[in-house]
Amino acid sequence: MSIKSVEEVIILDVARSAHNMPGVDPTVLTDILKAYAFYNKEIEYCQGMNFIAGFLLMVLKNEETAFKAMV
Repeated sequence: MSIKSVEEVIILDVARSAHNMPGVDPTVLTDILKAYAFYNKEIEYCQGMNFIAGFLLMVLKNEETAFKAMV
């Protein structure tokens, strides 16, 4: 999958799920997921990662720490 199409899937998934995650900024969640997809070329993005990253962001309350936990 190309980075552009990965980004489109991430944006769609975040739009569908972020409203169910109190205190999670959809822009920050999208940034974490795009960074992870770029970082891990083998996996990139799989549907459902938005829930994992969103949960980490809710609990850890820090974008960098949530990204590191994803890695």
